[in-house]
Amino acid sequence: MTPIRWKDSYSVNHPEIDAQHQEWISIFNKLHSTLLYGHPFHADSTCRQVLNEMVNYTQYHFRHEEDYLRSICYPEIVGHCRLHKNFINLICRHNQNEQVLIEKSLEVIKKWLLNHILVEDIKYSDFVKGAVPGKGESSQPSI
Repeated sequence: MTPIRWKDSYSVNHPEIDAQHQEWISIFNKLHSTLLYGHPFHADSTCRQVLNEMVNYTQYHFRHEEDYLRSICYPEIVGHCRLHKNFINLICRHNQNEQVLIEKSLEVIKKWLLNHILVEDIKYSDFVKGAVPGKGESSQPSI
């Protein structure tokens, strides 16, 4: 498995949210690196530390993103928030696991992250493009 590299196709056309997604990917890549290349004697505690960082950053990002979705009256906000809650539960379960995360767990997190950005978050980007004059340019509300 490879780390995630930011691509322009991940953009939701909102600079602040894009920057948050890039930070989120950076934390994922740190977890990836720790799991696959970290020192075996310190891997468990280091993984927990990075996973805690991911949980905290994810909660921060989701709060901001959900505030933004409310500000644009996004019609699918309830389902989107449910996906956020499910992901928080997923990574918290991994963090409570007594074993060091295995590569499969990392793959689950990676797939969720990319699918969420490329499918779910792109939906609100498309919503804004259709609802805001100028097709989603700088007239977007900030979060």
